[in-house]
Amino acid sequence: MFDFSQFDAYRHENTHTRGHRDYCSVEHLLRFWREAKSEYLADLFDGQLILERSFEYNRNRDELDRAMSDMVREHRAFLRLFEDKFLEAAQVNDMYDDDDKSRVARYICNFANYLVNNEVCLPNRYHTYDSIKSFTFELNGKKVPVQNGQKMTRAIGAICRALGLEEEWEKFRIAHSLVLNQKKIKGTLCLSIHPLDYATASDNDNGWSSCMSWREEGCYRMGTVEMMNSPMVICSYVKSDKAAMEIDGRPWNSKKWRAWVIVTKDAICTNRQYPYHSDEIAIEVIKWVKELCGQKFGWHYDEEVHTDFYGYMDEVMGDSNHIEYCTNYMYNDMGDTDILGVLRADHKHLPGHINFSGKAECMVCGEEIGINDQEASCLECRDCYSEYSCSRCGAELDEDEVYYDPDGEALCYDCWQERCAECVDCGETIWQDYAIRISFPTFRERAEEWVKNHPEAIDVKRFVEKRGTWFHSEMQDQYGEEKVICDNCLYRNGWSDHVYDIDFEDDDKMKRARYGEMRVLDPNKVDKDAYLEHVEVPYFSRAKRILDDSYPWRDSNTEEEKANAKMWIDFWYDQYEKFTEEFNAAEIA
Repeated sequence: MFDFSQFDAYRHENTHTRGHRDYCSVEHLLRFWREAKSEYLADLFDGQLILERSFEYNRNRDELDRAMSDMVREHRAFLRLFEDKFLEAAQVNDMYDDDDKSRVARYICNFANYLVNNEVCLPNRYHTYDSIKSFTFELNGKKVPVQNGQKMTRAIGAICRALGLEEEWEKFRIAHSLVLNQKKIKGTLCLSIHPLDYATASDNDNGWSSCMSWREEGCYRMGTVEMMNSPMVICSYVKSDKAAMEIDGRPWNSKKWRAWVIVTKDAICTNRQYPYHSDEIAIEVIKWVKELCGQKFGWHYDEEVHTDFYGYMDEVMGDSNHIEYCTNYMYNDMGDTDILGVLRADHKHLPGHINFSGKAECMVCGEEIGINDQEASCLECRDCYSEYSCSRCGAELDEDEVYYDPDGEALCYDCWQERCAECVDCGETIWQDYAIRISFPTFRERAEEWVKNHPEAIDVKRFVEKRGTWFHSEMQDQYGEEKVICDNCLYRNGWSDHVYDIDFEDDDKMKRARYGEMRVLDPNKVDKDAYLEHVEVPYFSRAKRILDDSYPWRDSNTEEEKANAKMWIDFWYDQYEKFTEEFNAAEIA
């Protein structure tokens, strides 16, 4: 009677199985769902799986924030253009400096974050609570004041006129007004017991998610299966009128707002709502379910929907006689002050607890999964889950724990690290035996001596003091920085003839164990700047960019910054000199 092909496609899309395990039929898979919903929810829905109702509701602050964020994302090109032109005209080289001009400029560049309140509130001065009351920018010869309490749109409009962005600003302003003016909107409210609505409870095309997401492998997604197979849980949501999910090439309802509705003869309540809390929507849901239960079963509940359901139960029943809701794999967010609900009209004797989880089952083979048999993040049983095993040590691995060798064989991290390495240039995985080590031990005593001889190098001194354990003394045999490079990148860098090959048959050429049992790039033959940049020693590459005025966000750097950068380079050159000396002396007779 019902078409569950989209649900079937969705579970295939979001589960994994070993090659020898087959997917069961969707009819077999949904046997627990049919059994559970047939207790009374199927009758409540009168043979339908989704009920819809049009309604009007007021946007609360959370939804308004989300709508404004969506609008801002659609105008990212304008915001980038605005920032570039504004910083150039205001002559702000670095909006992250600590002066008033930079702080206000940074605030103005982020004006889109403050559009719901639409009021200017300038930042405090550095390390004080002294707010900047107003600031005047000179933009293309025009003085434009910005002051506290001013409407944000008025301030940005004046800036845009000075920047020649009137046309672009007008389009943005209209979009902003549309969001603020749509405070009361029409929507479609849905009550559903359709399996796909449980599976997509936290998956949508409206930009939000939660720990129950199938698509994002949420840590509580087995809870959605329990809700699907629960005899008492309805999925309630507001259907998006603009976005629709595509599943199996066909559209499916995308959820702007969602909450589980737990329905028993004793009580009706909604749990935590996503992606925002709305008493107005939740009250409408509970009233609708109350109405259906009264018409179908003659169940009667409180007239008023209580927005602090647990507080109400404590008030009328006391601690000794109210409902405690519990779950199995499902994340239990009941008990907070944001739970809404009603009790049955005669609520003298309530059940001590209600477990609203249905049966957990594998979304591949359909077998029931016992409590504590696996993690709540898995939709598959242990036999079906796409675990991998390390081809070397045999360890069982989760999908995100798998590393691959150059032949494509699965390895655990320890075995991968023992046998493989990643080229610092191209990122390819290579065998350790074919890798060329770019090794750079560092020397604490040498570093301290250099700092002592350069008292003006404050930044270098702080670095050496903070990273004290990162350096080693000349007597310690441990690594500082180390990378590897593949043969292809070695050739591309022009270093083919610069490799020191450790020859195990010639003891005179064997280096200390710290340089490994691999080929080593010889520091005597390689340009030290290229060597240090490949090893990625801290601050070296940045210092080089500062000296040649190619550091991001800057057209030029101050003499003070360049002097500081020169000290960093001198420091690492000194370390490199010591490294070369040690390398040449590290032969084993």
